[in-house]
Amino acid sequence: MGAAAAVAVLLSAAGCGSLSMAAPAQRRVVIGADLSLSGPDSDAGAVLRDALQLRVKELNEQGAITNGKLVLTIRDNRSDAGTSAENIKAFQRDSDTTAAVTGPCDACLTRTAPLVAAGQLPVISLAAADLPDGTAGAGSPLFKLAPNPADDATTLVDLLVSRHAKHVAVVTDLGPYGQATAAALGRAAASRKLDLADPVAASGSVDSITQKLLYQNIQQSDGTVREPDAVVVVAGPDRAPQLVAGLRAEKYRKTVALSAMAADRLFLRDAKLDGCYLDFPPILAMDDQVASTPEKAAQKQWFDDYTSAYGGYRATSGFAADALQIIAAAVNDGGTDPAKLRAAIETTQLDALSGPVRFTPDNHSGLTPQSLDVLQAANSRWHLAG
Repeated sequence: MGAAAAVAVLLSAAGCGSLSMAAPAQRRVVIGADLSLSGPDSDAGAVLRDALQLRVKELNEQGAITNGKLVLTIRDNRSDAGTSAENIKAFQRDSDTTAAVTGPCDACLTRTAPLVAAGQLPVISLAAADLPDGTAGAGSPLFKLAPNPADDATTLVDLLVSRHAKHVAVVTDLGPYGQATAAALGRAAASRKLDLADPVAASGSVDSITQKLLYQNIQQSDGTVREPDAVVVVAGPDRAPQLVAGLRAEKYRKTVALSAMAADRLFLRDAKLDGCYLDFPPILAMDDQVASTPEKAAQKQWFDDYTSAYGGYRATSGFAADALQIIAAAVNDGGTDPAKLRAAIETTQLDALSGPVRFTPDNHSGLTPQSLDVLQAANSRWHLAG
């Protein structure tokens, strides 16, 4: 041994008391993230990137991983489903990657779901669309953490009934989530004896869509047209305000209800949304609430931390933070072996930031119906309704 090396060993031994007393090396739990950081979905991707980075920092400070720390590896899918698939393959090939989180791109989920299901790497998707048939359930490493179309529809129909709506118009996005929500709305409305008009596609001219919603879609028995008692908007956070503005331009003042798909900022950029209802986890309006339970206190802390770090709360940030919490808890329970980690996630029951999460071997979409509540816009921000 050279003199320098000997001195280094002696100094190390002196600092630790003895070599045998040295603390064991921390394990690195690497989490991959496939996000849209460029292209048309870059704003949504940036929200998740910020949330993941902040939550990794907080969980490491809390010592969430027993004798270890979380490490985040981010890949940009450029808002492209094909690139997303390549990113998933890269994470699957990397033996250091323990699990992955993917963003809210429905097309990316549709493209990558068979790939994930055929592999071993546990992946939690934050996309709104239902997990494709045959890619989830017992033994699959694919999970979802976002509102489900059926739960979204049930909450919206409950709202419509409470507002005494009988005749309802619907405008919907044509993507997987929009179509699934429209179908679920039809079933839920029929069970509550609501008259639901055929959905109008959210694409195209706002003026044309508004005309169809208000004047062409609900025919009376005598052939005349009646204005709907309510309009349900199933569209993303960019399109939904445009559609609401079209309704307001026609002086429509009855109930307008937005699906969870429309949720984004706490503070709204368009006052025309005032009076609208939104179906979403109540953390989006956390500053309206009292932190009266440990769960509410944790939600309040995350809400404040994210707001302080990034200047305003964003709706999907809680899902990203919860995904990391779920993975960290599963690693502590089952270790980093893919099969054991998948089995641990499958039995996760957590009062999360977004609300109650319950995974089972047969249900890999863990956000429960009880996590959803109704918010209402007033003074250009969201509040708990009522």
